[in-house]
Amino acid sequence: MKSLLIFLVLIPGFVGAQTLLLPQGAMWKFFDQGNVGNSTWADLGFNSSSWPSGNSELGYGEGDENTVVSYGVNASNKFITTYFRHEFNVNNPQQFSHLEVNMLRDDGAVVYINGIEVWRSNMPSGTISYGTSASGTIAWPNENDWHAVNISASYLQNGPNVLAVEVHQDSPSSSDLSFNLFMIAHESNSAQIIRGPYLQQATQSSMIVRWRTDLPTDSRVNFGLQASGPTDFKVTPEFTYNHAVKITGLTPETMYAYSIGSYSNVLMESPNLFFETLPVEGDEGSYEFVILGDCGTGYQEQLDVKDAVVAARGQHYDGVILLGDNAYQSGFDSEYQNNFFAGKYNEIIENSVIWPCPGNHDYNNNLPFSPSPAYFEIFDCPTQAEAGGVASNTEKYYSYNFGNVHFISLDSYDEPRSASAAMAQWLQNDLTANTLPWVVAYWHHPPYTKGSHDSDNDNFLDGELVEMREEIVPILEAFDVDLVLNGHSHSYERSFLISGHTGDSDSFGPEHMKMTGSGNYPFQCPYQKSSTNGLHDGTVYCVAGNAGKISGVDSEWPHPAMSSYFVEVGALFLNVNKNRLDLTFLTDEGFEYDHFTIIKDAGGQQDVVLCINEQVTLSPSWETELGMTWQPGGQVDSIYTIAALSNATIYATDSESCITDTFNLIVLQNDSCGFLANEAVAFSDFGLSASYFDGTITINQSGDFFFEEFDLYDYEGRLIQSFSTSEPFSQHVLTSPLNGVFLLKPKNLNRSIKIHCYE
Repeated sequence: MKSLLIFLVLIPGFVGAQTLLLPQGAMWKFFDQGNVGNSTWADLGFNSSSWPSGNSELGYGEGDENTVVSYGVNASNKFITTYFRHEFNVNNPQQFSHLEVNMLRDDGAVVYINGIEVWRSNMPSGTISYGTSASGTIAWPNENDWHAVNISASYLQNGPNVLAVEVHQDSPSSSDLSFNLFMIAHESNSAQIIRGPYLQQATQSSMIVRWRTDLPTDSRVNFGLQASGPTDFKVTPEFTYNHAVKITGLTPETMYAYSIGSYSNVLMESPNLFFETLPVEGDEGSYEFVILGDCGTGYQEQLDVKDAVVAARGQHYDGVILLGDNAYQSGFDSEYQNNFFAGKYNEIIENSVIWPCPGNHDYNNNLPFSPSPAYFEIFDCPTQAEAGGVASNTEKYYSYNFGNVHFISLDSYDEPRSASAAMAQWLQNDLTANTLPWVVAYWHHPPYTKGSHDSDNDNFLDGELVEMREEIVPILEAFDVDLVLNGHSHSYERSFLISGHTGDSDSFGPEHMKMTGSGNYPFQCPYQKSSTNGLHDGTVYCVAGNAGKISGVDSEWPHPAMSSYFVEVGALFLNVNKNRLDLTFLTDEGFEYDHFTIIKDAGGQQDVVLCINEQVTLSPSWETELGMTWQPGGQVDSIYTIAALSNATIYATDSESCITDTFNLIVLQNDSCGFLANEAVAFSDFGLSASYFDGTITINQSGDFFFEEFDLYDYEGRLIQSFSTSEPFSQHVLTSPLNGVFLLKPKNLNRSIKIHCYE
């Protein structure tokens, strides 16, 4: 009966050529003397030459065994575990898509390939030892049942392999033991990708690639530098429908190409499959994010907005920020499939990392008997500060760093919103630890809105809005958060630069306005802030739950805090370039209906120390599209180049006369500069260089000239310290730390090196 049953074992969905790697009735080495006593018994290199061997079926107690194994000397206290090994050869294992393992076991078994556990059958979780009992007794009529599983062919290696099995009894008094196994290698499968790929939890050195197939397979991502294409791969051998592969060991701010599939089959490759790792924390670059609120409606407006985004700025972004209600109506997996995936955003999310937050629809409004939110199965949010910030230990709220921007994602629906609750306490800790100049926070329920929801309404429909304003906003403003993004109301609303408003809309007044005006730079003055004054210079609040549909507005529309407001579908672009932040609202027809700019730490004074006739190029302290007006002279350009002969003051003012930079040129008038000596030879010709760090001057002489003595001057020509050296490379500890510009001069040469010394 057993030999007949093996031909009836089928695992649906896998077809193609097959190779029988291990037949039923194969010869097995076995150990039937109790505890094997060696943890490497399942490894390929283990020496089992002393073990007896026999053909399967192996066992005792049923009378149909080809090989009878021992249970010991006491029939009432049999060995609980018996060990089996079979070595075999495989040429080119990558020709196989998967392995089909069929096993008869009585009672339970653990299967290993080359020392790696690949399958447990009727065995408990946790650590398995000699004394571990099977999970249950196998009794008639199930003693002859065959059990089958697909496992990854990636467990195989080219050449010798070993399949090892430990069979466990349910009880030492069990009357019988049975073991038989055969293994088939399949060369193809018919799996198709039905979701993704999409990118998750980016860091400076890693990326998670996710996708879904219609049949379970193992997971493989091929990857490599974008310029050269995939040259490496990562395999996750577990069979699954929902694939998530974390690639590690990557280089910060680097583009990689990738393709996805199973161990031996590439299921998708495309020039659009690429990703970029995060920049080094604190780096000032030019970053762009697309922001979608309440997007997963499945309506035509959703597609129109996506098409407008791609037409306006392309299909790759540094991140995709989701503001909640990502899949209507209930946040079920099927709704995510139909209304968020399934061709809705593929060209964007294939190469741009998603950073989500949940909304009430993602929780099915917490209706009774609702299933667990699919949100937490679909997204891999950082919980352990993998991408920076402070560990939250939950995917409901988290933070991450992108260059010089700190992002915070909160759960405004299913988490307690009190200032004393866990989320708020974590938020305070996270903001306290942050050192980056820009902070952007986002969640679903807006603290200020008069759109399809009313932030004055404290009943059960909109109570989250009031609580977030009263409990969470003061925490954010205490740390001078720059921008808050929300959804929920199906319209666009954007505030002035405001501060300190926690009441109803009728209590909003001029005292809450940090700056008037729209901030639409460069046509109007930008909002300006300082990162060093320790004050709350203001926050801009933006409501954009309109990426999938629009709805009616409140009778008191607009909220008095709002500078700009439209009942239009659209998306947002967030751009951060050094000390400048821009937010733009784009409609589904491709029109930019609103834009504002925040600029930090601009318009100050800067001392520039240089030598007589030394050429210097001046740049403004912020990024601007239009040319600056430089005075004296009235030159209009983005930069200003001058060779100064004496002290001077240069002014740079933007086109709207909003910000002025002042450059004080301090021209050194002493001989230590070397330019007064008519010396034509450059220091590079002498192979001489010097630098300063942590109170130490380092001198490096690599040319044909060698200088034994040096003097260090300040920029006014005062001698600070003298050095002597007999080595080409030397370090000299200063009597006190330096701060500023200093000049290092060989005693016998009338020229000097300018050194920037800062602690």
